[in-house]
Amino acid sequence: MNTLSLKIRSFLTAALICAIIIAGACVISFKLNPKNQVQKGLVKTVTSVEAKYIQDFSKKYIKDMEEQYGLTYYRGGHLLGNTARLDITFSSHKKLDVINARETLVGCSEEYLQRVNNDEKLRVLLDHHPIKNTELDLGIIFLDKNDQWFDRAYIANVSLIQGIARYKAYDRKQDRFRDSLVETYQNALDFVQPQYNNMAESKHPEESSPLEKHYTTSSHEASKKDIDL
Repeated sequence: MNTLSLKIRSFLTAALICAIIIAGACVISFKLNPKNQVQKGLVKTVTSVEAKYIQDFSKKYIKDMEEQYGLTYYRGGHLLGNTARLDITFSSHKKLDVINARETLVGCSEEYLQRVNNDEKLRVLLDHHPIKNTELDLGIIFLDKNDQWFDRAYIANVSLIQGIARYKAYDRKQDRFRDSLVETYQNALDFVQPQYNNMAESKHPEESSPLEKHYTTSSHEASKKDIDL
């Protein structure tokens, strides 16, 4: 094979390699470009303006929950990639048992679901509607004034993940957490909702929000069978 043929073959080979590299770069660029990508989640691909609206929506929710339930923002709660899935943890210095921890968890969860599902600007961005409680990732940690876990007489951590509510107590002597109660979110809602409805019917204007009140004695007794403290 003469020198000219070798040069032509080398040139064609180099050109082919360059073409492959360029094509690959285009494919990679397309996959990484968020404008061309729709992630499965609560929200479809959004513009920067829409992303800011979602973030402002989350900030307003966080502020309101802090004021209503005496919570403090701990982490999460903002736009995750191109989704607005709630993934947030609050902290609190309140001493709560399972009954009242459940009440706070349900109150925060229901408030978020109602706000998301009733917001017209968010609805057009939703990958699906309505958003369900199984799509929430909500947690509350309970610490004393020295930022130490409350001992086992009170709940140290409550979480809602994929529709399961888990209440943990901290055993200071053994230095470990253990489940005080694990239940479906629907079960937690079933305990809270009747009480919420009854109190809402008899609520006076000067009274606090129904979900901020404690359960009646009968509600406590009805829940004792599920509690292992």
